[in-house]
Amino acid sequence: MFDTLLALLSRLSGTFRRRRAEQEFDDEIAQHLDLLAQDYIHHGMSPEEARMAARRTFGGVAQTRETQRELRGLPQLDSFLADLRYAVRTLRNSPGFTAVAVLTLALGIGVNTTLFSAFNAVALKPLPMADPGNVVRLERWFEPAMHGNIQYGFSYPEYLYFRGHAGAFASLVASSWPFGVDGETSKFLAQTVSGNYFSAFGIVPALGRTFLPEEDSAPGAHPVLVLSHAFWDRHYRQDPLVLGKILKLNGVAFTIVGVAPENFPGTAVPSEPIDFWAPIAMQGELQPGNDWRSNANNREFILLARLAPSAGVESAQAQAQVLMQQFAAGRVQPEKTVAITLQRPTYLGNTEDPRFLTAVAALMLVVGLVWLIACANLANMLLARAAARQREIAVRLALGAGRGRIVRQLLTESTVLALVGGAAGLLLASWSARFLWL
Repeated sequence: MFDTLLALLSRLSGTFRRRRAEQEFDDEIAQHLDLLAQDYIHHGMSPEEARMAARRTFGGVAQTRETQRELRGLPQLDSFLADLRYAVRTLRNSPGFTAVAVLTLALGIGVNTTLFSAFNAVALKPLPMADPGNVVRLERWFEPAMHGNIQYGFSYPEYLYFRGHAGAFASLVASSWPFGVDGETSKFLAQTVSGNYFSAFGIVPALGRTFLPEEDSAPGAHPVLVLSHAFWDRHYRQDPLVLGKILKLNGVAFTIVGVAPENFPGTAVPSEPIDFWAPIAMQGELQPGNDWRSNANNREFILLARLAPSAGVESAQAQAQVLMQQFAAGRVQPEKTVAITLQRPTYLGNTEDPRFLTAVAALMLVVGLVWLIACANLANMLLARAAARQREIAVRLALGAGRGRIVRQLLTESTVLALVGGAAGLLLASWSARFLWL
């Protein structure tokens, strides 16, 4: 076992020290030929005859080198490295073909990757929060067939009723639809949220703290804000001394108490770049003249819940539906709610809607056709190039190269081309995805 390991290490060393080892072996052959030639000269031969006799005695120098090379290294690895070097040289000597082939692959891979990344981000990827698989978003269904983001709207009295009676929810969170707020010099996009908005999701602030329970419920509480990371960067240049500063909104002084983490965009449907969050208790200061907290038909809030450890989605959904029926009993509603469902919170709402799924399927079909066209174009280019290389392949066959070796060489060239095109496609997809996100 130890001898086998030593032999393997020796072969590996010979593979990666090829140039030096071959130079040393060539020097040994030259010295051996010189010694044979000197011996023939001592026997009366001329120097030229002695050199010829020495070569005849020694045998084929090229064959000896090849035998030594196989004994010294790993033949399969050596053959692969030789094919790889030849493939790189071949592609480098055909810059036009290489550039067009790489561009074809890059566009096909880049378009597919970008579109799937966008679909994954808005429809598959969960919101960045602790244990997102245990968080659900409440969606209501109306007796008139009304679809869209309106299905996520709940009133503040409904939120309070659910929060007080839904035992299947470990915590229930309310956040308003994003709305504009007038600052001293510009307009900002804000959300009012329940006091447990950050804590229920396990969101740790990048700076400062989040809201306290009394700031959400106590009348006359001092107005406070938690800034989004993007707003902190844009408006305050990530000033670490921003805590305690005053931001005047609608003439009211709000104190900045924290900054949200960079990867948390909020829970709006669909996702929007929120500038800051304030407790629901400050809704009157942010929206003077509008009372969202007392009207049961004013559906200004999105509800998200973290399920209790012992509750499943089905049981929690059944309980939410019963609570909605109890709340609506004896009340006049402009649109009757007939069902409550729970869905995974993503950046985009209504991802289970058949219309959305049909649109996604159509888009993925188009993307697949684009990729198929790119593959067909590249295959035609490779066939045309192979036809132009018939003379080269014939010469290599005449010199003794096996058909398997030639096929392996062509596959190596295709693999190198695919790797370069794939890398270019991923780079293009990265740039495109960043552009789409912005």
